[in-house]
Amino acid sequence: MSLRGEVRNIASARNLERISDQSDRFHRVFRGEHVRTRDKILLHIYDLSASDDPNADRLASRQCETLQKLQKSSYVPRLMDSFQEVPQYPGELWYFSIVDPCAPSVAERAPDARWAVRERIFFALRAVQALEEMHGCRLRDTQFVHRHITPNTLLVGAGDQPIFTGFDLARISGSITLSPNATLRGPSAAFAAPEAILDGIGGADQRSDVFSLCKTLLQLFPDSLNAESANVASILESGIVDAPDKRVTLRSLANSLSQSLSEEDTKKPAMTQTTLLAARFWSEGDLVAFNNEQYIGR
Repeated sequence: MSLRGEVRNIASARNLERISDQSDRFHRVFRGEHVRTRDKILLHIYDLSASDDPNADRLASRQCETLQKLQKSSYVPRLMDSFQEVPQYPGELWYFSIVDPCAPSVAERAPDARWAVRERIFFALRAVQALEEMHGCRLRDTQFVHRHITPNTLLVGAGDQPIFTGFDLARISGSITLSPNATLRGPSAAFAAPEAILDGIGGADQRSDVFSLCKTLLQLFPDSLNAESANVASILESGIVDAPDKRVTLRSLANSLSQSLSEEDTKKPAMTQTTLLAARFWSEGDLVAFNNEQYIGR
């Protein structure tokens, strides 16, 4: 029997608010509070009874497994609860949870006129370096490929720290747990590499991630900002050519972006000044001024 109705308290979480597509009965994402620690969390619930796929359990565990393998990275959310059964629904509902990054997405930050061009370049550089780090992580029998980088899955954390999310399609093992012909649909497809559209996500490799990241970061550099923005846009465009073997490498991309910044910019220190961002863009870790006092966002 599928999980029905409004869910406010389940598994390790309470005060839940659904933030995922209401039409998706298999995978639901909620924002809430951890019962034991009271941390803000994102709870992922998978309803196996809502899927006819014989490999539904493997599909459900995929994102949590990816996060477990990447937990040493500073650029992914921290796991709170590992993948496990919901006690009240054995065999039907499974869940895991992460600490809520409490950070806006690139899509949300891009229109913010107060986000300076040089800060955007610094963020782009760190995002490129972060993806290069993840691509180099040691897996037993394959190379890590994200396969779902979009302006909605890449977040802007405190101090312009990139945070990658959306690991539901990631390749972390040589074993096939997704149909190689599966394709991205809706808004996500606009940021997928041509080979991932033509051949399905099974045809995507690390060069496909380069395409998706560059196209995502291009949202931050419209020509209308200034000449510096237009220059960075031209650098990123070298990563969105159709032929995978003609795309710029992440290392070359990082070098080019670094040249657009001063040495001080590339070694941006921990935040010592209060944020100038509107409240809706505050992230965990931001320094916020209130009544002549300074507070760190939590």
